[in-house]
Amino acid sequence: MRGNRFFTVALAISASVILLLSAARVISDTEKPRFRVSVVVDESGSGRWLPFREGITQAAKDNNIELSFVTTDALVSVQQEGRIIAREIQSGADGVIAGFRSSSGTAEMLRGFMGQTLLELVDTEVESEGTNDSIGLVSADNAAIGQALCRMLLSDLPEGAAAKRLGLLCGRQQQFSVQERLSTFSEELKTGIVDKRWEIPDIEDGKEALARKCAEAPVDILVAMDNASMECAMEYLEENGKRNILLYGVGNSEKLVYGLDSGLIRGMIVPEEFSMGYHALSDLAARLNHRISVPFRREIGFRAVRRDTMYLEENQKILFPRIA
Repeated sequence: MRGNRFFTVALAISASVILLLSAARVISDTEKPRFRVSVVVDESGSGRWLPFREGITQAAKDNNIELSFVTTDALVSVQQEGRIIAREIQSGADGVIAGFRSSSGTAEMLRGFMGQTLLELVDTEVESEGTNDSIGLVSADNAAIGQALCRMLLSDLPEGAAAKRLGLLCGRQQQFSVQERLSTFSEELKTGIVDKRWEIPDIEDGKEALARKCAEAPVDILVAMDNASMECAMEYLEENGKRNILLYGVGNSEKLVYGLDSGLIRGMIVPEEFSMGYHALSDLAARLNHRISVPFRREIGFRAVRRDTMYLEENQKILFPRIA
């Protein structure tokens, strides 16, 4: 009898522990988010933000954050973006993640936001004098990206062959990140293997400017410094049947992944933008929770990907990120 009573008591204790654990899990799962974070980037519906958005969404789940991904069209100025951020702060955002379309003219605006909310920048450095380095940044090493892009291109060109004619799409040069890529790419390119025929300073004119340049001075190679200019070049080649022109560049959108898979793109540098989104929100959440030792500068990686390497496991992780 004593043994039966002991077994019954042990069973009751075990059942109670299981019930308590289940209740704790339910409470945890239904716990209201402690903080609200808004995300403001240029042209938020662009495919280039998809991996970034998936990373942010995963981090919001992991850190119990209410996330607001603000819908934007192509922004025309940093002042417009500043007004959107101010509106989000007034609406109760505890923190804001921002990717500025231009790196200049932002310092005074950022100083005005200090004390109102916590800020985390992504993708590019901006002018931030007077903010005491209190604003976080998650970005790739863009100088290294420019070098890697040039070395990928040069490795495909046989030694001793006639110099290849190159056209350069400089991308959005208002951003320090794209300026860095272009600078180191150009430094690495100082060789007789390539003859740079022309460059397009910005891609605002789109395919019309590219078609005009190619008609005036035909090229063998196109190189694009950012996702938008890369998509523009790919569309131009596809629509005009110019598959003989080799295309290289920097990007990560689904459209570019298709171009890589179909052979329109010869090689591409792909920043790990899922990681950029995940770390941006996770670091901001840590600061909102007053955790110490949170880095204010975090560097993400990148991969040099070709058609024949895009389905390697390490490349699939950044080309086809999925929320867990």
